[in-house]
Amino acid sequence: MLSANKHNFPNGIPECGTDGLRLSLLTHDIQDQRINIDVKSIQEVLNLNENNMDRWILSRLARLVAVSNTHFEAFNFHLTADAVRKFWVQNFCDIYLEYAKPALLESQERRLLVCRIMLTCIETFLKIISPMMPFLSEELYQRLFFMSNIEHHPSISLAKYPTADKYLGWRNAVLEADVLTVTDIISITRSLKSKHGVTRMKPAVVIAVEEENALEAMNPFSNLMVLLAKLESVTFHLTQGQEFFEQYPQDSWVFEKWDHGITVIMDIGEKPKPRKAIMVLKRWIKFDRICQS
Repeated sequence: MLSANKHNFPNGIPECGTDGLRLSLLTHDIQDQRINIDVKSIQEVLNLNENNMDRWILSRLARLVAVSNTHFEAFNFHLTADAVRKFWVQNFCDIYLEYAKPALLESQERRLLVCRIMLTCIETFLKIISPMMPFLSEELYQRLFFMSNIEHHPSISLAKYPTADKYLGWRNAVLEADVLTVTDIISITRSLKSKHGVTRMKPAVVIAVEEENALEAMNPFSNLMVLLAKLESVTFHLTQGQEFFEQYPQDSWVFEKWDHGITVIMDIGEKPKPRKAIMVLKRWIKFDRICQS
């Protein structure tokens, strides 16, 4: 055991902090006999006119409150920890914060609304993680009080834990499903850009759908796709047979068919020739080796 530890940590085990260790322990199912702790994951924990996206993040927050209460009551702490990670990293940071950056340059009324929504998410999130990360949540809660006008308690441990009934009015399952579809399309778009070596470009994208209700559901999120996938434009079209796709020449447009009758069509300009593509691939392999060394 000692020799294994010396091999894995030749410079000693880095300090992780009690809160990071506690949350990492809680991510494991307590019914298992063995618990494997990744020190790197602990350190990552420590570096932790409403529109559709405003309503979406509030709906995700309401869902987090509901599942946190349910899993805490059932002693499924690992499920609570997983829900906390997904909300903070995947929903709030990766999507809503990126969406909110341009909104902060708009009118004062719009800025105040976005800031209020972010403040609500952060305050509620700190209360939810307080049983798992008491020291970190306490420190951030006290700082949040001096930066805003939240209802203050001497300690976050004295604040009432969020309950599902107080957030029920924000739940919107249909909107959450629509945004999930949109984020999946964004992932496909990013993958297409990487696959064809145009990650630095901002290509135009056409989303072809077979159902009219899908078209109506996704159309309001075109700006979000442009922002998160770094595109020139996104347009949605209802397909009318194979003739629709023939208007996009295959020497400059690439296609990726997805579920629910959705096809992503991207203008990448002239497709790279095989020799050029091989050179690009070699550069990526060389860069990857440098990063791993």
